[in-house]
Amino acid sequence: MSDSILQMINQALAVWKKYKGDLRCRIGVFFVKTGRAMMMGGGFSFFLKLIIPGFGEEPLLLDFDLGGVGLIIFSIGFITFLLGCFLLMRRYRQLDQADVSRGSVLLFYRGFPNSNPSLPRDALPKEKVAFASPLNIDYIDSRDPASICREYPGVHQSIMRRMEHPEATEAFVAALGSVPSLYVIGATLRDGHLPIVYMDHNRERNEWVILDDVGRPVEPVFSYRGYETLSDIQKEISKSENGPVGVAVSFSLDIMDSELPPALVGRVIHVSLPFECKYDALPCEVVQAGVAKKVAHLLTGLNKISTEIHLFLCAQASFITRLGALHQDGMMGKVVIHNYNPSMKQYDWALEFNAAKVALWTSDGAETFNK
Repeated sequence: MSDSILQMINQALAVWKKYKGDLRCRIGVFFVKTGRAMMMGGGFSFFLKLIIPGFGEEPLLLDFDLGGVGLIIFSIGFITFLLGCFLLMRRYRQLDQADVSRGSVLLFYRGFPNSNPSLPRDALPKEKVAFASPLNIDYIDSRDPASICREYPGVHQSIMRRMEHPEATEAFVAALGSVPSLYVIGATLRDGHLPIVYMDHNRERNEWVILDDVGRPVEPVFSYRGYETLSDIQKEISKSENGPVGVAVSFSLDIMDSELPPALVGRVIHVSLPFECKYDALPCEVVQAGVAKKVAHLLTGLNKISTEIHLFLCAQASFITRLGALHQDGMMGKVVIHNYNPSMKQYDWALEFNAAKVALWTSDGAETFNK
């Protein structure tokens, strides 16, 4: 086989490995495989005719030249094989010229050890896999608040540079870590100028999934001292001293008042869903986005009557990241996101997020709320 044909085959295989999720590449590979099979079948009959005198000349069930038919099949297979290689190379040039490998960004934040960076890519639609440019954030121990504060500026700049790329059309976001880290990671997505597609991690199957397109409408339920409408809640809070106020979002598990910091007892607004708590309670993109906007609207209103807002979030990772992406510095002011320690059954540390700056808080009594 000539060097040019070998080179064509190797280039075609390289294209397939890189862009195997692309439909046109899959069609090209189908032609390559079909042509190869035809060459092997027809070529075998033609080869037997060459080495065995009289092979194919005796009629079998039908009166035809078996060796001649083999040559025809081999020829058609060879043409089909070359056509497949041509389609692959042509598609490669199209992809290379358009540089569509940057058509989407896949952001993967690993806040826990032993996270497999390939899993989020496996969850992308097949037609998107070939064009997803990965942005894997180096592992940051999301349970160490000092590490988050130290690494946040660099992570912010890295994400912003990639998200502002003019060729990108959308960004897939897969984030897994502690609640405070997810919120601040989401906040880095605010000015990326790209549509965000949020992904969730399925604990049972250990795989990432994209949120569903269709789901039942859900309205969040607000509760504060017997009041359930946002206007009544804000009026009630405004009657008291303009101090810190808490917001407890209980979607995955119930947040108990006994677990909250004593300094906030009696000043916590509870947000729940109109059904029992469960993991991945909001699997639908549109529904989750609507609930997140309503919670963000609550935070915006509280900023006018409170010096600082303390968040206690028990929800799926995609919701927390989305809520962080809805943060508005001028509208929400100082927000403190607390981390729950299940072994201690209390909130042990928190991050203050204010004007795109991250600061460390500790929750050891009243000092937490009197900085």
